[in-house]
Amino acid sequence: MAGTAPREALLPLGTALLGFLGAALLAAGGWAAGALPDAADGSAARGASGGAGYWLGLSACAIGLVTLVAAWWRLGVPASRSGTPGPRSGTPASRSGRPGPRPGAPKRRSGAPKPRSGAPGRPPVSVRGMLLTGALWALPLLAAPPLASRDVYAYACQGSLWLDGADPYTTGAAGGGCPWADAVPALWRDTPTPYGPLAVALAGLVVAVARAVAGTPDSQLAVAIGLFRLLALAGGLLLAWALPRLARSCGFDGRAAVWLGLLSPVLAVHLVAGAHNDGLMVGLLVAGLALAAATPPLGLGPSPDPGPGPSPDPGLIPVPGPSPSPNPDPGPGTGPSPDLGPSPGPGPAPGPSPGADPGPSPSPDPGPGPGPGPGPRCWRPRAAPGEPHRRPQSAPERRHWLLLFAAGAALGLGVAVKVTAIVGIPFAILLGAARPTSSIMGFTAPSAPDPAATPMIHAGRARGAGRAGRARGAARAGRARGAARAGRARGAGRAGRASGAARPGGAGWTGRRGDGATGQILRSAVAVLGGAVVAFLGLSLATGLGLGWIGALSDTGRLVQWTSLPTGVGMTAGYLFRLAGRPGAVDAAVAVARGLGLLALLAIGAGALLRATRAVARGPRPKPVAGQAGAAAIHGPDDSTAARHAQAGAVRRTVVLACGMSLAALAVLSPVFYPWYALAPLAVLAAGLGGPTGIDRPDAEPRWTRRLGIAAALLAFLVLPDGLGLAVLTKLPGALFDTLVVLALGAWTIRRARHARG
Repeated sequence: MAGTAPREALLPLGTALLGFLGAALLAAGGWAAGALPDAADGSAARGASGGAGYWLGLSACAIGLVTLVAAWWRLGVPASRSGTPGPRSGTPASRSGRPGPRPGAPKRRSGAPKPRSGAPGRPPVSVRGMLLTGALWALPLLAAPPLASRDVYAYACQGSLWLDGADPYTTGAAGGGCPWADAVPALWRDTPTPYGPLAVALAGLVVAVARAVAGTPDSQLAVAIGLFRLLALAGGLLLAWALPRLARSCGFDGRAAVWLGLLSPVLAVHLVAGAHNDGLMVGLLVAGLALAAATPPLGLGPSPDPGPGPSPDPGLIPVPGPSPSPNPDPGPGTGPSPDLGPSPGPGPAPGPSPGADPGPSPSPDPGPGPGPGPGPRCWRPRAAPGEPHRRPQSAPERRHWLLLFAAGAALGLGVAVKVTAIVGIPFAILLGAARPTSSIMGFTAPSAPDPAATPMIHAGRARGAGRAGRARGAARAGRARGAARAGRARGAGRAGRASGAARPGGAGWTGRRGDGATGQILRSAVAVLGGAVVAFLGLSLATGLGLGWIGALSDTGRLVQWTSLPTGVGMTAGYLFRLAGRPGAVDAAVAVARGLGLLALLAIGAGALLRATRAVARGPRPKPVAGQAGAAAIHGPDDSTAARHAQAGAVRRTVVLACGMSLAALAVLSPVFYPWYALAPLAVLAAGLGGPTGIDRPDAEPRWTRRLGIAAALLAFLVLPDGLGLAVLTKLPGALFDTLVVLALGAWTIRRARHARG
């Protein structure tokens, strides 16, 4: 039936069972080849001393992980071809993301490109179905030992030190007398913790509960591992709540975001099985961004005024009084405009006809006082800067500030877990400032007249090059004053147009102080930063922990591996220095490369932030429409509420993608990289690249979603189940690979810059 949406599968049974089988094999093999406490170093020698049991367990882990990756890929990738996870039933998607020919349509011509579609007859999977599938896959991993990392033992030692009165920011696991120090890798036994006060406090709570319910150190460690896994799952549940909402605020349906950012194998291995506290940090980070993006729009919700009819413009305030007759009056502009009273001519005003009752003389401007009696409401412009009157804050505005404060609090808690979450704070500020129909978004095109609002005088704000003048009076139209001279304001349900030179897509003056781009961003910054500071300082004071963890961040760079791009380039330079007979310059080469990587990180982060700020300040770029004049030619033919929300989603998408790129640059260009560092950029990028629902470029996002999916699948294999990284075994080829990647990126950047100039 035409127009009928394709049915959705609640649970893809075959794919779900395939992934469950892979997760079960992975969990079973972990008991022989996982990161068990009695195999602390996880060295390659364990394979020689472990016997057949280790190799059987390693084989089971490998087969299980491959099966899990295959099930995950089957669940999501056909969807990215059509724009959303899960192929469309009966309407295959074309290369551009538009629905393909329906059954019975003419056959494709020979030589024409073959449409790309998913498996025929398999309906798309809903977001709820994907979440149920992910929960099913996580069940076997809850019963597995720690996999691919030994950090959970370090968490237990940090909590034990804090409970015993030691400072985990100055004392390592071995020096503080932790009973499980032997389970911590030798490289990190004397290293202070680099985590924030919330992570340390939660670790102390976990150890306290483990001591209360178990007697021996071994049983206490087993209980602690289970509790740390529950904390990681709490972060996963928070991510499951926030990620679809963040994707929907960008104009996407959320299914592709859930597939890539929540169900990826790297998350299953390192969040569920590895129990990393990065899971809690990522959940708080995405929740903060989602709350900032969920701020209510200006002027698109119900009017807070109880009078009849909605407020036609957020810049107008209700004034009780009589409603003049809306007789037509041709103004100097093009097109008819409703009459706001007789236009004064050069001669004397006409008097009443003989014998007619003149009646009461209408007041030219009723002002803010009460009208002569009950009746339809009149509307006058918002008070200009410097005037004492201010519109009282409405319920949506109060909700806006509460949501921004909550977003800042979530991000502050994320920073209190791990410093990575601080990257999301400036982008949350921009998301809070990107609100549809506000002047900062540039939505100044007038809407179509509302017949229900005909009895009301809509003296809208006129848009000019510099400012829009206030419309005068309840029964007459005033002159709007712009840079030179703006036209008359039109009444009866629509905002007047200024005849001055309005800048397309720019932020218009609204007659309210701080309504421009800078004012909106500053007000959003006050709310977000206020919530973040309150949350972080409150935790620091409550736990008694200071900022010593910031200094401990430098200790994480003692590991030299090619998984970090700058470190890999420095290793390549070090190999060249060795060949040249200067082995003493190896460390200096790595240090210089890491310094250059940090400079590149700052440049990428600043560029991403600048791009997001420009997107919020300018709003969506309007495309001129041929054959239309005036505001329609500038703002496009559609100025409906849905169109404004779609345009706001495009702006939010730019901000979210900029945040994801900054997080990805932080992960790749830092001195050290581990696979679980990719959880944050994958989740945020997934929200901005998810399956499109009709806006932006439907053919671009699925391609990048698949590329990130390939990267996520490869990252799941980067560390062996016992915690040994493959980077340790592949130093030379990995360093050469990093060097080639950097050279290729440099050549691509130069070529693109030349193409832009040419």
